[in-house]
Amino acid sequence: MEKSFAKEKQSNSEMNDLPDPLLCHILSFLSTKDSVRTSLLSKRWRSLWSQVPSFDLDLDSLQFYYDDFSFTDLVNRFLESDENLALNRFKLICPYEYVFDNDQDDTVLESWIDALVKRRVRHLDFQVNSDDNELVCMPLSLYSCNTLVSLSLYHVFLCGFKLASAVSLPCLKVMRLDRVRYDQSSESGESNLETLVASCPVLEKLTVIRDRKRSMTFSTYFLETKESRVVGE
Repeated sequence: MEKSFAKEKQSNSEMNDLPDPLLCHILSFLSTKDSVRTSLLSKRWRSLWSQVPSFDLDLDSLQFYYDDFSFTDLVNRFLESDENLALNRFKLICPYEYVFDNDQDDTVLESWIDALVKRRVRHLDFQVNSDDNELVCMPLSLYSCNTLVSLSLYHVFLCGFKLASAVSLPCLKVMRLDRVRYDQSSESGESNLETLVASCPVLEKLTVIRDRKRSMTFSTYFLETKESRVVGE
């Protein structure tokens, strides 16, 4: 018994001797829910989860239960932890009321997207489950993120682009738009969806899953990407 305990203690000591960047790399293979749980291990681990270069939280399949802070506090702590640390991946799936409850307004999402752009996010997956009359409008700063490589949006609204020249996603290669709503651009008469796709010069794969209740038209350059797919006709 004593030998087993000593061996376990040595193993824990060896883990704690690892440098922070390596520990954060290990944590990046966990979901954010499990990564946050490691903060209970010791004082050394208390803030390591916020230094991980990825965020992956699916609140549609679990209930937020942390007593120490709210859901918005969790996201804020992560995004504000180190503005100089580039983010590889940010994935958030949540019900509408988690972002826009009685105590919040649309500036919360705007501040999150602004922070993601500043932290040079490469892969973004944002999904909000809500009724059709509760669509989230994506902040304009998202459409000028010059580090995005892949973008996946579900059931959100593409806000109006006042100037098509302000929309630029030079590194975006993969885009998935699932039941995304959009309106007409005031500058050219094109839809915001067309303006968005036209701003992606290296786009290789486009998937559009459209709402069966609404019609959708495409310009020719949609078909000029290396791979394009429309689901729900």
